[in-house]
Amino acid sequence: MSVSGKGLSDLVHNFSFLFDVSEPDDVCWDPDGLSDDGLSDLGSVQPPGPDAPKVCIIDSGVEEGHPLIRPAVDTATSYSYVGSPTDTADYVAQGGHGTKVAGLVLYHDNIPYSGTSRPASWIQNVRVLDAHNHVPTNISMPKTITDIVRRYANPHGGTRIFNHSITTTGVSRVQRMSIWAATIDGLAWSHDALFVVAAGNAGGSLITSDYKSFGYPDLLFRPSHRIANPAQGLQAITVGALALGGNEGGWESIAPRSMPASYTRSGPGIWDTIKPEVVEYAGDWGMLPGRPEALAGRREMSLPMVTSTMYGHPVAGYGVGTSFAAPKVSHVLAQIEASMPNESSQLYRALLIQSAEWPEWTNGWAPRNALRVLGYWIPNADRAISNTEHRITFITTGEPRIGSQSVHLYDVRIPQELQNPSEDYDIRIQVTLAYKAQPRITRRRLRGYLSHS
Repeated sequence: MSVSGKGLSDLVHNFSFLFDVSEPDDVCWDPDGLSDDGLSDLGSVQPPGPDAPKVCIIDSGVEEGHPLIRPAVDTATSYSYVGSPTDTADYVAQGGHGTKVAGLVLYHDNIPYSGTSRPASWIQNVRVLDAHNHVPTNISMPKTITDIVRRYANPHGGTRIFNHSITTTGVSRVQRMSIWAATIDGLAWSHDALFVVAAGNAGGSLITSDYKSFGYPDLLFRPSHRIANPAQGLQAITVGALALGGNEGGWESIAPRSMPASYTRSGPGIWDTIKPEVVEYAGDWGMLPGRPEALAGRREMSLPMVTSTMYGHPVAGYGVGTSFAAPKVSHVLAQIEASMPNESSQLYRALLIQSAEWPEWTNGWAPRNALRVLGYWIPNADRAISNTEHRITFITTGEPRIGSQSVHLYDVRIPQELQNPSEDYDIRIQVTLAYKAQPRITRRRLRGYLSHS
């Protein structure tokens, strides 16, 4: 529908039941990718098993004919909301965007240059971004992702992991949940859909300005670095980025290895929630010593990834950005789903978070600052799905429902031999609860926003 400016003003000022009006968001894009040299040899890729999980990639399209991607594409479900429904190609320059995301979902950071590999999941290609990596003005993201989940998730398609490497250029709200983020929370409640969302990227000019004024890492805690919309969604898994370190030709990574990348956006989320929950390596900008106004992407500081061959690019290249940290987490989630396919996505979410563990160097940071940029740290598939002689995980099965004014009690009994005070070792007990509840977008507090909290 359309309305005149006078009519819109009348609605905003006089219609008491209207609770939210906002302009369309500008979508954040990642720094330009770096092309690699052409590769003459590639490994052999086998299709995933017929019962392998599916990861829906909501992005700029995917080069489905790419030799490293083609065997794992669920081509029957490909769909585009941009132009023709069948035009699902990735037209973004510099090696594509959705194609890079797809490669990271399939391979994490282990591109199969040789040998034989079998991805842990299928990918589903849904195009919502145009050739400039923007959401067209005629597309409403809340409405579109609702349609996507209804099309791909339970009870029709069975997909539960949705990779959403799309955020706004600006920061998220701090008082009321946006419709975009609330829609993600609602879809988690109604369709068992688990969204993996990038934390967002700070632009080069903002990094330069804040670096001059505050230095690194203090720039990460500025209000201008707050997570982007819709990364504040309570039911989404929000992913930040870590630097790989390195230097090349006089350029040095702004952040040392394993430290938060200079562009990654930080928490806390709305209502002081922990955001991002996890982080992954995704590279960082390079800076010339003593010249903070000069930023550039360099191969030695960037993340290797599959790239689109459109416009003559090779099959693999490099890039940086939280958009590329998120699909690495989707890769881990696919492994968790493959190991226990009949469980709730909330169990996958709990196991993912519990598998992350802060490194020792964070002991020198204030815990609140560590949570703001690192969340719970890097998730690990082996820790999430396997027990060892020194670590065991108890889980619930199914989807327990805890109604209003009721409670579930769990009894964890510690073996007697572990309680001997004469033994000189530490015992850590971690309790992780992941839950979902129906969101109510009209509320401005956490306890009101969720039907149970």
